[in-house]
Amino acid sequence: MRKIKLFLAAALMFASTLTAAELPSDFLSAVEDVTAALSADNFKQYQQALPALTAANTDAALAPLVDNLSGAKDIKAARQQFLAFSNAVAGLVLAQADSSAQVFQCPMVPGGPGRWVQASGTQIANPYFGKKMLRCGSRLN
Repeated sequence: MRKIKLFLAAALMFASTLTAAELPSDFLSAVEDVTAALSADNFKQYQQALPALTAANTDAALAPLVDNLSGAKDIKAARQQFLAFSNAVAGLVLAQADSSAQVFQCPMVPGGPGRWVQASGTQIANPYFGKKMLRCGSRLN
């Protein structure tokens, strides 16, 4: 638990150094693919989505958070590692007044709240709990 909190603190530090410039659409699409895999409880799909996310990331400050995602050995670990990355990306999206992406938050995430990004117009799909609590959360933007 301490490790997660330290990593989350580091993520927030990274997020504060990033600009709110328009995030590339291929990056947001890759983020949504990773998020959708976790929401579907599909660890194999999650692993398959990571190379596209790594390739689409052009921000050096996010690189350590992206790299950390590939170390997960199962869906539970993937969700824990996703927390810091996803909160950082959600912060960037929220800072964009004209973003078409939606940001959701689940207050029940251990070490959270857990935020995530989904494409505009999609139904809430919680990546932290998957099918157990798929619709848990609220929209922030």
